[in-house]
This record gives sequence, C-alpha cells and structure tokens, in this order.
Amino acid sequence: MRCWLRAAPAQLLLGVAAACAAAGCTLGGPTASVAYTLPKHVVVVPLATVLAEMAKAQNSNLGATPVAPSSDLTSHTNPGTPLALPAALRSAASTQLRRGAGFAKYLPIRGGFLARVKPVPVATAQAPQVRVQVAPQRIVAPRIGLDAAIGSAAAAADGNWKIPYGLAGWLPASAGFGIGGNTVLAGHQNTEGMVFRNLNELVPGDELDVYANGAMRKYAVTERLIVPMWYSSPAEQLLYASFIRPTRDDRLTLISCWPFFTNSHRLIVVAHPRAAG
Repeated sequence: MRCWLRAAPAQLLLGVAAACAAAGCTLGGPTASVAYTLPKHVVVVPLATVLAEMAKAQNSNLGATPVAPSSDLTSHTNPGTPLALPAALRSAASTQLRRGAGFAKYLPIRGGFLARVKPVPVATAQAPQVRVQVAPQRIVAPRIGLDAAIGSAAAAADGNWKIPYGLAGWLPASAGFGIGGNTVLAGHQNTEGMVFRNLNELVPGDELDVYANGAMRKYAVTERLIVPMWYSSPAEQLLYASFIRPTRDDRLTLISCWPFFTNSHRLIVVAHPRAAG
C-alpha cells in the first residue's frame, strides 16, 4: 500500500486506530452504523475525517501533502486493516490521543467512529414580561343613569384619595383596563360633581360597561355592601381593605361614601365580567 503520510503522523494515525479498538469499536467507514443512541450534544464524526484533522494539526507541512484516502482507513474496502492491536500499543496510542493538541474533544465509540462533543447551549433567562397599565376612560351604568369619564385618583396625606372634579377616580395601584385583576374606581356621591350619586341603587344583576382606547368591557353587579368608616373596628377596616387589594379574579370594584348627609360609611359595589352572549 502506497503511503502518503510522513512517519510521525502515520504513527499518530495508528495510535488513533488503536484507541478506537481499545474502546471496543471496529474500524468502519462513514456508512458504519452506531449501535446505541448518543446524547443530543454529541455528534458522530467519520474516523477518516478525524484522522485527517489530527494529521494536519501534528504537522503543518501536510497542508500541501495528500492525506491517505479514506478507503485505506476502513475495513470495508481494505481487508488488510488490522482489527486488533497488542495491549501495550493500544495503551500508548490512547495516551497519545489524549495528549493530542485540540483533540481531547474526541471520544472513541462503537461502530468505527469518533464522537465530537458539541458545546451545550446555556439557557438564557427571559426578561419578565411587564404588563402595561391602561387606564379606564369611561364608565356607564344605564339603569341608574351613570355615564362618567374616568381620571386617575391620587393618594392624599390623610389616607383618602383625591378624585378629579366631576370624574370617577381610578386607583393606579389597582388593575388597569383589560389585564385582569381588581380594577378599583372611587367617586363622590354628595360633592365634587356627585358622579356616584345613585350608586346605592345598583343591585346584583345590573349591567356596567367600562371603556378604554375604543374597547369596551361588560360587567354585571354581583355584590353590594356598606361598611362603617367612622369609629370602625379593626375587623371592619380589614373588611373594607379586602375589597381594594389585588385579586386573582377579574373584577370591577366601585367605592363611594354613604349616606348622603354624613359620609360615615363606605358603599362598595363589586361587578364581574359578563359571560359571552
């Protein structure tokens, strides 16, 4: 057999073949089949390709020198290729393979190939999705004659909310329009335009519509209650606060003072989205 390789690279090729034999594989060509399933991060490389790469790496002068044909490296077309080597030679070849510069990434496997380990991609953490708050713009309750614009309410120093004159006040800390959660609107019933003047007339089943950016959401009243505010007990204060805090369900909460002359209580109306149809 005519040899196209120099002495040192030729010894290296023999060492690779020995390492492969030591790993329990037969020398096969690119068409050899792998007898077991490899992990996803391992790619099978034909033995002839690996040998050619190692020869070039060990001797830069081989760039212009033809590499041995793959037919000379496979047992399918060259029955004279040795399939077994002495134990001492296999050991020396394995050591040389491990020491080969840049080739520690190759692993001998069954079937006459070597495996090249691909770097496993590192999963990048996804940036948390930020929900954009869309302020509701208008509320309509036909049965009580309510049709009012909505503005943003601001927290006052005394713990109450400063509501724009003649408007229903949306609490920016509550859910915005169309994103789910508890959307809270507050309004005066005996001053500042009396937007929620007839809010106490709402009963379960009454319909409400809320608008924003040309879209509408339909609600139906599901609950109405009155909570003491003046000289209230801790339990009553917690009950009132429970209707303002965020919720997992989608709801609309309307709050106003009650009764008309004293404002000693708070009127709370809760509505949930109406079912389609």
